[in-house]
Amino acid sequence: MKNRVIVLVEDNPDDRELTLRALHRCRPQQTVVAIEDGAEALEYLRDGGHAWTSSPRNSPALIILDLKMPKVDGLELLKRLRKESSTRLLPMVIMTSSSERRDITEAYQLGANSYLTKPVEFERFLEMVDCMCRYWLDLNQSSGI
Repeated sequence: MKNRVIVLVEDNPDDRELTLRALHRCRPQQTVVAIEDGAEALEYLRDGGHAWTSSPRNSPALIILDLKMPKVDGLELLKRLRKESSTRLLPMVIMTSSSERRDITEAYQLGANSYLTKPVEFERFLEMVDCMCRYWLDLNQSSGI
């Protein structure tokens, strides 16, 4: 699974850079595709325009979604991806600054595998990203898609 891709969907450039730094620090060999909004993510994941549909080696192993994004927000993106056969079973983690109960509840109702609230301090954020990667990429039994 080392060659499989992590897809990060985050519109805020600072949060995107912070998450990329944390991912590269805890997973230096992992390929990470950073996408800036939900519409672009739908195009990438739905249309398979990046050959991952024909090569499982390049297929996403984990999708990390922010909630509050322009065009298509994280909850709508999650809902749409869960309806697609090619993405239905992929692990999808919401990683956001929102700790609102309604966001958490709706994310799980729509099929999120995890909901993480971003800590402010980088070291805590790094620990959270490392734990998330360890669980979803190393320990969790994948469906083999």
